[in-house]
Order: sequence, then C-alpha cells, then structure tokens
Amino acid sequence: MNKEAKILLGLTIGTILVLVGGVFFFSTKEATPQATETKTYDEKLLLGENSAVKGATEPKVTIVEFGDFQCPACAASYPNTNALVEEYKDKVKFVFRHFPLQQHAQAMDASRAAEGAAAQGKFWEMHDKLYGNLDQWAEKSDAVTIFEGYAKELGLNVDEFKKAFTDKPYDAKIRAGMTDGNAVGVTATPTFYVNGQKVVGVFSVEEWKRLLDEYLK
Repeated sequence: MNKEAKILLGLTIGTILVLVGGVFFFSTKEATPQATETKTYDEKLLLGENSAVKGATEPKVTIVEFGDFQCPACAASYPNTNALVEEYKDKVKFVFRHFPLQQHAQAMDASRAAEGAAAQGKFWEMHDKLYGNLDQWAEKSDAVTIFEGYAKELGLNVDEFKKAFTDKPYDAKIRAGMTDGNAVGVTATPTFYVNGQKVVGVFSVEEWKRLLDEYLK
C-alpha cells in the first residue's frame, strides 16, 4: 500500500468513527418531549363535556390525553403521568378523553367499564386497574366478566356497573372523545395536548418534568 492509499484509508476510518460517535451521542442523549405543532387547538374540542379530570382546580398547565385502554403504549405511559400529576397537583390539570381504536376489540368495552366506574365516583381507580392489568384482559373473549371483577374489587355496585354494557348509556360520551380527537388530529394513542399543543409519545417522568418546567416559566 503506497503512502497516498494509507492516508486515504486513515481519513476514511476517522470519518467513520466520527459518524458512529455522533450517532451514539444523539441516540443516547435523553429526549425532551416537544410540541409536534405550533398550532394551539380549541379548548372546547380538547376538554369535551364531563371528562375525567384530576389535579389543580386553577391550573397553570392543562394536559389532555386521548387514550385507548387496550393500547400497550398508553399502559406504559400511565404510571408516569400519574406520578407527574401527583408531583404537580397544584399546578397541573390532567384530562382523559376516550379514543378506542378500531383494531382493539376490547377497547370500547374497557371505556364503558371506566365510565361505569366514573358513575360511581371511581373513574381513576378503574383507569389504573385497566392499564395496570392489561395483560389479563386484552386478548380475552370474556373481558367484560373480568371488568365486573374489577368493579367488585373497587367496591362498586356491580349490578349498576353492568348497565354500562347492557344499556350502554356512556357510548355517546365515548364517541364524542373519538369525534373530538379526530377533529384535533389524533392518529395514534396516546396523544397529549399540553396547553392546547399536540405532544405524541411515551415519556419518562423526568422528560415530562422538563417539558412542564418550560410551560411553567
């Protein structure tokens, strides 16, 4: 190998190392969730009517989630948003809107279960039961029976709870979430709106805190 070839080979190897190092740096650097659009969406479309709410009554930041109870990504996200709202409960309001996806056979019944529990004052308890035990019911044909078991564990009136599936009184509310979600551009779950700006993905508590700290400045 002549001198020029050696120099060329050295430069090539050096360039590859720099590129690989750059990819490693950017892939391991912790991400911060960002609004995917500069547009701010209509608050009425985001909040809906009689939606499940927790956190601050006079919030500085409002987070709206459009979620599907059979969605694994939503199930992965909920412990982090729970922890976030607990830490920022005097500053942040968290709103849940139903967005059951067509490909999830049990998602609509899961939303009915959440609303059946909400009618007895335990939406968030059922919300956590559904996400925390997703593997128990997601692929089961008897999911409604499993939901009735959760209702019993939560101390609900099970006969009243069953009406969520027989009489379906909450379907209009659930479908309103889907309609409003489509209107504001929801295409996947979970999709969040932070003070009206769209944020998509599953983030750690620390990543969420960095985003909220920007809004709270």
